[in-house]
Amino acid sequence: MMTARRRAAIALAVACAVGAAAGPAAGQAVSPQGTQPGGLAGKTVPADVASKCSSCHAGGIDDDGTTFRPWDTWSGTMMANAVRDPLFLAALTVSEQDAPGSGAYCLRCHTPKGFVKGNATGVGAALDADDRQGVECEACHRSINAAVAQPAVMHDVSTIAMLAAFDPQAPYIGNARLHWDSRDVRHGPYDDADSPAHAAAGDRFTSSSELCGQCHEVLSPLRNLLGAAGTDTGFPFPLDNTYTEWASSDFARGATTKSCIECHMPPARGDALTVSTFPSAMSRANPRMHLFVGGNAWGLEAVKMAAPEIATERNDAFAASAAAVEKMLAGAVRVEVMNGDAHQGATTADLVVRVTNLSGHKFPTGYADGRRAFLQVELTDAQGATLATLGKYDATTAHLDAASELRVWESIQAEHLAGGGHREWHIARNDTVVKDTRIPPAGFKPTGAAAIAMTAPVGADYGPVTGMRHYDDVPVHFTALAPLGTGALRVTARVFYQSTMRELVEELARANTTDDRGTNLVSIWEQTGHAAPRMIASASADVAIGPPVVADGGVDGGGGVDGGADAGSPGGGGSGCGCATAPGEAPAAGLLSALLLALGFRARPRRR
Repeated sequence: MMTARRRAAIALAVACAVGAAAGPAAGQAVSPQGTQPGGLAGKTVPADVASKCSSCHAGGIDDDGTTFRPWDTWSGTMMANAVRDPLFLAALTVSEQDAPGSGAYCLRCHTPKGFVKGNATGVGAALDADDRQGVECEACHRSINAAVAQPAVMHDVSTIAMLAAFDPQAPYIGNARLHWDSRDVRHGPYDDADSPAHAAAGDRFTSSSELCGQCHEVLSPLRNLLGAAGTDTGFPFPLDNTYTEWASSDFARGATTKSCIECHMPPARGDALTVSTFPSAMSRANPRMHLFVGGNAWGLEAVKMAAPEIATERNDAFAASAAAVEKMLAGAVRVEVMNGDAHQGATTADLVVRVTNLSGHKFPTGYADGRRAFLQVELTDAQGATLATLGKYDATTAHLDAASELRVWESIQAEHLAGGGHREWHIARNDTVVKDTRIPPAGFKPTGAAAIAMTAPVGADYGPVTGMRHYDDVPVHFTALAPLGTGALRVTARVFYQSTMRELVEELARANTTDDRGTNLVSIWEQTGHAAPRMIASASADVAIGPPVVADGGVDGGGGVDGGADAGSPGGGGSGCGCATAPGEAPAAGLLSALLLALGFRARPRRR
């Protein structure tokens, strides 16, 4: 279950962000919690990761013949290349243009080392080569829970003194407010670890989801969340709620608990593997690989294009990361064709497709701008000829066809304009959730007014706040078909995931007026296939064509999906919002509806 400690951490993160969102002046976007710039001066400064960490934590293969050590698996990830990501760099420049001083806020997450060294300012011009290693080893392995004392550590027959607790409110969820161990100690999951290169301490915090939540929860320090009419809710604008999404789900409580690393750091296979090349290194059973798997497959391609020397040097690492991303995306959702209705002579056919979120947070989650998933359904005849397709994507123009659109799962964030309407794609100015149709995780029950408001669906209905559905039942209606004959129709439903879209890329390029990052982004986007959608799940079923409809509106029997649910099964209906009510479940209202109405939320169509 969610502990009181975890609930308190979330509440504190919100409280701190609310304070920061009260309208700080330029240059004051960075929270005072956590180790500050220059905070390690006179103490143990961060090590050069490329020369130090790689010298010991690279090489070797596990029982599957796969490279598994930390450097080899980390170096090709988006974490390792967080400052090389051309989309991030273009967005960083636009953010700094929109809100001078906000660059340090963005860079604190993308290069924690550069931040504590005092180099993470503006658009990152002061970053050195080591700062550009992104979210590197020490960002996690020197991150501590400063609310508890860090024990003394023996190293090279000498003792490194304990570090007393110094911040009773730590750890801080969100906005990269990491506390660094000022000693020359690396924290990890093993109590008996030691190295000739540095001291090591066993620390449960290193493997906790709270450590991940320090960065994977981003609340705007500049803008509050507004309701539909532009009214201030009093809560900070949620740029990224991944940690709260997880903490509000079955993945964070009870028998179904699953931490972040259980999905995002898969284990190597082997009973006696060493994570270091030192002869004295201890053998470990199935140690976690540092793949930090996410869904941004296109981001890896973009980084390789932006930094060709890194791409060549780390070719195998990038390949391993790409394979891990594809595997994770393939397990993100389940697709089912629920039921169908088609009749001889008719020119229409109806069915329902259910898409179930299998991940431990919303689908999709993370950085909202440009990220989406969508449903495509194809209807074919008995000979396999395509009769119709809904949810088309034009690879030539890189546009999703609005006329045939079925369902798009995305969060559209924007700035509420005083004269009416919204402006999208400017992260530093976002204050309004125009749309959030993303599918919640299993058992999604956000607690507290802030969490409820900041994770509320907009333009979709997944049920009451006391337990939202983790699936979306999408009604599919084919029209203008040639009169149907006898036999059966074949239905194939596919879910596509897209890391970024044309509109975001073009706006970042248009808005960029102070450097060439927007132009570079467009060039890379064009050379990498326009970040084309990737199919991540599919399902097919046959819809039997029933007898013709008789004059009084009845039929001699009915159609259905072979082996599927009958017309009375869950998902047999569907409203405009697309989430049918489950059996025995009251229509969504109650607490969630009352709260959202009180805050001024309502569904809003996306500006096109």
